[in-house]
Amino acid sequence: MLLASAYLISANDEINIYNVSTNPNLAVPLYICMFWACMFVHFNCICTMRNGMKMLQHVTFHSDQYQHPGWMIFMGVFLCIATFFCEVVNIINILNQSTIQGTALGFAAFEVFVTI
Repeated sequence: MLLASAYLISANDEINIYNVSTNPNLAVPLYICMFWACMFVHFNCICTMRNGMKMLQHVTFHSDQYQHPGWMIFMGVFLCIATFFCEVVNIINILNQSTIQGTALGFAAFEVFVTI
């Protein structure tokens, strides 16, 4: 049966067996891959966000050590906002993927981007 169906597909029809729209059996592994990719980037973003909040806490309690504490507050807030923005973009990017390979590639690209 499988061999017969392979002959029915012409050379012009490109069927991606790793795509969820053509192979619905891959939906659960794809969603598991999406979940873990989002969680790994989330764990990395938590550390970066925590550093921004620690910067804000330190400059709030020790503002006399800085010549311009407003810039330090700006940097801490900007770090938190940029990290949140990166995480939201990562979630949107991963949810638009329809293949496990695309999800893994998107995760790897954003992991490098967030780490830098």
